Amino acid sequence: MSVDGGSAQDHFRSMVKEELAPQLRRLGFRGSGSRFELPSDTYWLLLGLQKSTSSTADEVRFTVNLSAVDRQAWAAKYQTDAWIGEKPSANLRGPLTAWQRLGILVSGTDTWLSVRANGPTVEVLESVVDAIRDHGVPWLRAQESSANDRR
Repeated sequence: MSVDGGSAQDHFRSMVKEELAPQLRRLGFRGSGSRFELPSDTYWLLLGLQKSTSSTADEVRFTVNLSAVDRQAWAAKYQTDAWIGEKPSANLRGPLTAWQRLGILVSGTDTWLSVRANGPTVEVLESVVDAIRDHGVPWLRAQESSANDRR
C-alpha cells in the first residue's frame, strides 16, 4: 500500500482504513480510525492505535493499546463523573480499566512501529495483525472471562 506523494500521516491513515481495519473485522472487531471493539455484552474490549507525539510528516510512530472495562462499572462511574465520557478509550488507563500494550504481551517490551511516507507497510501490517490475533484477542477475552468468573 502506498499513497504516492502523501505524507506519512496520509500513508498511515490509508493503511489503517484500507488494510488494517478489514483484517481486524475478520478477527471480530468493529470500529474504524484508531478505535476498535470486540463485541461483548458485559465488557468494553477495546483496541486503540496510539500515534506518538514525535510523529512527523515523514514518519508515523504508533503502538497498539488494549483495554478491558466492565460496562456496568463504567456506566455507574459515568453517572457521578460525566467527565470520563460515555465510553472508555483504549488509549487511556484508568481505575476501572485492565490495560496493556500489545508489544508487552508479545515481547515483554513496549514496542512502537513505524510507517514512513511512501514506504512499504506489508511487514508492519502483518506483524500487527499476527500479534493482535495471537496475543491481543486472547488477552482481551481472558480479561472478560476472568471477570465474569468472579461474578
